[in-house]
Parts: sequence; C-alpha cells; structure tokens
Amino acid sequence: MRKSNAAWIGFTPKDEFFWENLEELANLGFKAYEPGEAFFSKDSETETDENIKRLWDLNLKALTVSVNRDDLSDEALSDVINKAHKINVDRATIWCGWVNSRMWDQIPQYDDYMKELERYETAGSKLNKEGIKLTYHNHSQEYTEVFKGVQAYNYMLSNTENVHFLLDVCWAHIGGANPVEVMRRIGDRLTCIHLKDYVPGYPMADIDPGRPRPTFTAVGTGVVDIKGVMKCAMEMELPYISIEQDQMRNLDCMSALNLSYLYLKEIDCVN
Repeated sequence: MRKSNAAWIGFTPKDEFFWENLEELANLGFKAYEPGEAFFSKDSETETDENIKRLWDLNLKALTVSVNRDDLSDEALSDVINKAHKINVDRATIWCGWVNSRMWDQIPQYDDYMKELERYETAGSKLNKEGIKLTYHNHSQEYTEVFKGVQAYNYMLSNTENVHFLLDVCWAHIGGANPVEVMRRIGDRLTCIHLKDYVPGYPMADIDPGRPRPTFTAVGTGVVDIKGVMKCAMEMELPYISIEQDQMRNLDCMSALNLSYLYLKEIDCVN
C-alpha cells in the first residue's frame, strides 16, 4: 500500500496569477495538474514549448489531455495523440457522454448509448496502440440512468475493454453509488480519481429527479467518505488523485485547494 500524489483540476484560472499559483501549489506538495490543454497556445508553438518547460521546471506534470466525444475521427485522434506525446501524458479523457444528456434537456436512449460505447471502444483501441489510455469521466447520470434494468455505468464496464475510468467520487455518491465499491469494481482500469466533496441541497429535478443538488465544498468537509476512498486508492496504489471543486462554497479557490490538500496530508494518504 502506498500514498498517492496529489494533483488538481480547475481552481486556478488562466489569469495574471496563474503561474504564481502553480508555484505556490508545487511548493505546498502538489505534483500534477489537469488538463494539459492549459499549456497549449493557439497562436504559438514556441509559447506552448515555453509553457510546458515552465510547468516541468516547477516539478509539476500534466495528467491528461482532452477528447471531444463528438469527434472521434482519425484526424481528431491524431491531434489528441500529438498533444499527449508533446506534454508527455499517457491518458486522454472524455469529460462527459451521451448518458449525461439530461443536462442538455435531452433524454438518453439505449441505442444511442450503445453506439457511443462502440465509438469509445474503437477510439480507445487506436489510442492504446500509441501508449495512451482513453479515459472516461463520470457524472451522476451513469448511476441513475437505467436501460433494460441495467445501470448505464455497468454497460460501459462490460461492453468495453479499451476504455479506462477517471472516477469522480462526488458525482458517483450523488448518483447513489458507493465510490469505494465502484473503485473496486473498476479494478485495474481505474486510472485516477477526482476527489471532490459536497453538502446535499435542493432536488436536482432538471437533471436527476430525486437526487440532491450539491453544494460543493472543500475535500473532507462534506458527506463523501474521503477517508474510505483514499484508503482504497492507496490499496490500489493509484499514482495520482486529483482534487476538484466545481463551485466554491465559503472559501476562495486557493484557500479551498490548500485546505483540501492539507486535510489529505493530515490523514496521511498523499505524498
């Protein structure tokens, strides 16, 4: 059993304090940042190279690049592969899928979902040949949507081999799942977790009927079993966990991120 390295996603906007914040977090003990697109310039290859070097000079690394689920063409995947190799990552992440379509006022259908899983599997196979794992990030709907009596997440687990998983433990909990049980069920296809916490609030009638609308909060100050999740992460020897908070509660971004990291440090589960 070994401790994980701490990463983060979000929190640090691309403003004049971006690099200052990265340096502060690296000095605190963070090891990585996601996603890698933050360091790619649309206008200058030289600027991209300088950004990546600056990231590495801080002893930080990127964990993943992003994949557009609506464009899994060879051309689009070639761009993903090039970016992944340039910033030296071995993951490419789909951040949401068709099963989350209630967020766009659409009802997910079984046939559409199964076709999407086929596209993911094909794309995952192509990326795998380049040493890159296609990784899927969940929300709550993967657990609340049921097709033919089977939970949507179970379809993804059983109908793919070349799709790996970035488990957002907060959204899994909101969807009624036990994050630790999900982690164990995913097994060696689990690449990382998004460690996030929340306080239940009003019903999410527009997204998930009967589910709580979360008030996101710093890790360790909400209802997610963070200690249990991190114990499992260490048992599975996950190299990285990534702290996330979709919206701030009482603290500003850097304070919430510092508090979250220090909580994990205090319970002795991150390097």
